[in-house]
Amino acid sequence: SSVTSSVPSSATPPAPSSAQPSTSKFTSGSAVSTPYGEGVITSVRESDYVVQLTKDTWELAYGQRPRLYLAENNLKPSKGDISGGERVKSVYGVGYVLSKRPDGSMIVESAPEKWSLAYNQLPRMFLDASIVSRVTT
Repeated sequence: SSVTSSVPSSATPPAPSSAQPSTSKFTSGSAVSTPYGEGVITSVRESDYVVQLTKDTWELAYGQRPRLYLAENNLKPSKGDISGGERVKSVYGVGYVLSKRPDGSMIVESAPEKWSLAYNQLPRMFLDASIVSRVTT
């Protein structure tokens, strides 16, 4: 049996009429963090700065990928650009990224100024990229 949808795949939600900022914070191709995980923007609607992105890590029925329409205020720059060796901060303190997993989670070793375990070992934490930020100083 065939499944049909009453909503065409190219459906775009209507643009609200409220006042918007003069320029978009993001451009097509920008990697962003959303309430639904990481994604890459495929287009930005200039009339109201609603962005469209496709979630490549999700698969729906028949191999389809979901298309999300989100307001810019629901997005943050992706932390996918944090790499091994960088100093990061989380709710657990400051540490260094030892490595990253394919899903974006990180293995972080705590910096000595925060914690120390028996035999002066440093704790290792497995943290999602969404809860760490780069330390710039």
